[in-house]
Amino acid sequence: MKKQQDKKKTKTSDNRPPNTLLWKEEVFYQVFQSNPTPMAISRFEDAKYVDVNNAFLDFLEYKPEEVINHTSNELQLFIDIIQSDKFLSKLAKLNKVRDFEVRMTTSSGTSKNVLFSAETIKIKDEIYLLTIFNDITDQKKSEQELKLKSAYLEQLIEQSPEAIALCDNIGYVETVNKEFTKLF
Repeated sequence: MKKQQDKKKTKTSDNRPPNTLLWKEEVFYQVFQSNPTPMAISRFEDAKYVDVNNAFLDFLEYKPEEVINHTSNELQLFIDIIQSDKFLSKLAKLNKVRDFEVRMTTSSGTSKNVLFSAETIKIKDEIYLLTIFNDITDQKKSEQELKLKSAYLEQLIEQSPEAIALCDNIGYVETVNKEFTKLF
């Protein structure tokens, strides 16, 4: 019976959730904390983190008290300071940046490649920075492995004593080695 009464308190007469500021704040907080994408909110004025979600803490291997009221510089999150400066310069011009590739380091020293996005937001007359990043470490590793394998294959083809021509799926010649050119 109590649960039914509680449900009645949180719904309007037409079964929609209440449109109150407190309810919206709670929804935002729940969405922020449960989001699997690492997210942080920092004061624009001094760059100190005021809130981070669990994905941020898990990804960077920190505890909340190690991050809150500290800056990314204090935590040495960005490996390349020049990248960080470019990001901040772009943010200052546009008030937002999307998918800026940077390298970050975790508390244990592990290097991670991320696409970093940020946007300034205004809350109660104060400017904050909402930051979000996506891990692309595995993608970058796969791209590097593919480049190495491609270079190795290219070298094998070029150094082969046999004439080799590679064709696409339609039959058009894409590449030939030196031995092939000697035949024609």
